[in-house]
Amino acid sequence: MDNKLDSIDFAILGELREDCKLGHKQLADILGIHHNTVIKRIKKLEDEGVIKGYGIEADYTKVGYTMPAIVTMRLKKAGIGDEKLLSNEIRNPNIASLFGVTGINDCISFVRAKDRYDLINVIQEISKNKKIVKTNTDIIMAAHKYPYAFNPFKKVDFAPRSPGKSRKNYDHVDLMILNEMRKNCKQSSRKLSSKLGIHHNTITQRIKRLENDNTILKHRAWIDFRKAGYNLHAIITMKLKKDEFGGPEFVESMIEIPEVEAFYSTTGLYDCCALVRAKNDDDMLRVLRMIGDVKMVSKTTTSMILAEYKNQDKFNPLVNIR
Repeated sequence: MDNKLDSIDFAILGELREDCKLGHKQLADILGIHHNTVIKRIKKLEDEGVIKGYGIEADYTKVGYTMPAIVTMRLKKAGIGDEKLLSNEIRNPNIASLFGVTGINDCISFVRAKDRYDLINVIQEISKNKKIVKTNTDIIMAAHKYPYAFNPFKKVDFAPRSPGKSRKNYDHVDLMILNEMRKNCKQSSRKLSSKLGIHHNTITQRIKRLENDNTILKHRAWIDFRKAGYNLHAIITMKLKKDEFGGPEFVESMIEIPEVEAFYSTTGLYDCCALVRAKNDDDMLRVLRMIGDVKMVSKTTTSMILAEYKNQDKFNPLVNIR
């Protein structure tokens, strides 16, 4: 698949990953190509599954999901690639992503809960699965880079965003709009109006307000990165040297590595966790050496992701909002 993609395809992916609201003529102007070429290339990328869909990147902390965590699982019998063993976990709306991995654990999941009680309920639900014999939970203390921002086709500014004007009066209409736009942000306000039974002017005003207060952060294309040439996916946990603190310089050195998809500071056995995507073995080895060369890092553990049961693109805790 990677051989079929050229520099124009990658340029289009980079722009749509950053802002999929761009029209064909806007993309053509940015890239310096004819808009008909843009239309044909996007159609090809969609038909081949490189572009899987379009959705919003939302700040779910603003609608109550303030407790992120990493939950690792060991299975009674190794069954990487067998989704039937984890069907309840895949359906659980609080589990943002779920991977089958190598190493001492069989699965690693990223969870978003409303508070510690909600997180306890999620962990208890996971523990009900008799195929899972052990779980371990690390609270994410800070998310320095989210998977949504991963864009290897375009240089992206990962500086923390302005929080915008925070508000507490999110109502049912706001949540329904977020749910629909998470599933497909290409829907027009009139189509959303028809689906939700709300006047299209109200829809337009609400979306504008959600964007202004940074609840809706970005409109992004969901990309199958394997089909775009990034064939290896790994989770790397890091232990920092004693008395060392992962301050701004350390965080910046991590998130500036283009292959680092996400980066978190955590509680537990390790101090940090990174998701990494690479094109091949040599590419992954290069990234691991870059991380290992950072003087604050004393130990790393790498788990290769062999199966992706659920990824962040599918995370939508508001899916049951009606």
